[in-house]
Amino acid sequence: MPFRSLTARAQILHINAFMVSVRQTLALTLDDHWSQFHAFLRKCRQKPKRGSVHDLRTNARQLVQALDLMSCIGQKQKKQQKKTIFRLRKQIRDAFHLTGDMRDLQVIEKTLENDELGSQLKGLLKYTKKKIKIEQKSVRDKCAKAHPKRMGMAVLELNESLFSSTSAVESGKWEKRERELLLDELDDQFNTVRVCAERANSTAPASVHPVRIEFKKYRYACEILAPYLAMTDETKKRMKDFQTLLGNIQDSQVMIEYIYRYIRSLKNVDPDEPLINYLRVCEQRQQDYVSNFCKDLNKHLHSVNLRLQKSELKVA
Repeated sequence: MPFRSLTARAQILHINAFMVSVRQTLALTLDDHWSQFHAFLRKCRQKPKRGSVHDLRTNARQLVQALDLMSCIGQKQKKQQKKTIFRLRKQIRDAFHLTGDMRDLQVIEKTLENDELGSQLKGLLKYTKKKIKIEQKSVRDKCAKAHPKRMGMAVLELNESLFSSTSAVESGKWEKRERELLLDELDDQFNTVRVCAERANSTAPASVHPVRIEFKKYRYACEILAPYLAMTDETKKRMKDFQTLLGNIQDSQVMIEYIYRYIRSLKNVDPDEPLINYLRVCEQRQQDYVSNFCKDLNKHLHSVNLRLQKSELKVA
């Protein structure tokens, strides 16, 4: 596993779970997710399959969230360290955006293949597979231009800097202060999710997308800091269910827009009836998803709000 900080991993594995500091937690998160991100980046360089693209994007988001949390406790960070965080964050996000179109096409292909109505649309399926083949070459070429060695060295530098500063803060006032800062950040992130949700409009499904983006950040932050939070398996399940609902709304939006683009590509040829019927089915599904989201909005938000208070932080 290239660029992995084996020293950091060996250190943290010998520490009692309840004694792990905030910085050690972030170091382990960087270590784990970088290793996975780098592995899936290699796979995407060879052949960007559906699972590889999905996992690359997930680990990219989690890495960026870990870096953002590092920035929250960065009052004592050196100027060079802040630059490293900023540069690494940008490089990871750039790699993430390389696969955006590929991800949409793969979700569309999977939906069509697994849908009884969609699987009958041979013309749309053929059109989609052709576009995927073209996009695969584009993603391979773009991933080949990424600089994993440079990113890996930056991760290692940050990982070691977190451990080198651990002994000075883990038993002192800075450890307590850093946990409070991260707690405040989680509160802010949840409030951002709530504001975006309140702005969502049932007649404009695209307005739900910001909720999905902000909720993913909140969920990943909670998962990173799970050792310090009163977070049960039931809470994790509710978070996953809420994210699935938001994902269904976005995926249906992508599918509808894609079908309309396909219809326009037919030019003077009228779309056949099964295609129009499937489009109407997709629009009805989207309406049902959005109605569910808006009708039970307060319930959804309540179910994923950890109501983080200082008393719920597990203090070593």
